[in-house]
Amino acid sequence: DARLSLFRTDVTNERVQDPITLLISSAGSSVRQGIETDVRVDVGRGVVLSGRATYTDARLSGRYADAHDDHGDDETTDPPAEPESGGQRVPGIAKYMASFSTSFPVVREVAGWVDWRVTGGYVPIGEPEAHTSAFSVVDFGLSVPVRDGLVAELEVRNVLDREYAEMRSSGYVNPGAPRSLGVGFHYRGAN
Repeated sequence: DARLSLFRTDVTNERVQDPITLLISSAGSSVRQGIETDVRVDVGRGVVLSGRATYTDARLSGRYADAHDDHGDDETTDPPAEPESGGQRVPGIAKYMASFSTSFPVVREVAGWVDWRVTGGYVPIGEPEAHTSAFSVVDFGLSVPVRDGLVAELEVRNVLDREYAEMRSSGYVNPGAPRSLGVGFHYRGAN
């Protein structure tokens, strides 16, 4: 199965909340366009490959326009002209994101999966001159039936223990999670 989508969104009066300072500012207007695709292939013998990828070209298209600027008591006075920002990347929007996964049988009813997540660089909110680095993370998991519909899931996230900036804004960095082990249970009732 495969799906391919082309998209374009014209945005005006955009509001951006800085996740660190929680201040809300305006990015003015922007154009976001790109391609999104999903692919799923059943290889056989219980092995399934799937992937999803999005490429986004998100650029400011007009002047900065902050609705909260104080322009004095005279409503007829035009606000001072702001410099053109057209062509600059929209803050906080990664140029590309993708995830690829495979699920496969291990032994008997035990199933495994591997996920690879890739995120491209972006301009951090509040840092128009900066640009983050792309990063990728690999996760691995097993699904083990316990009894009577109870299933245990074991997952190792960030298997390679990559150091990466999950989010960056206003000079602050939220690091990505290091390698971690998770255990969960869920119940599959009879159909």
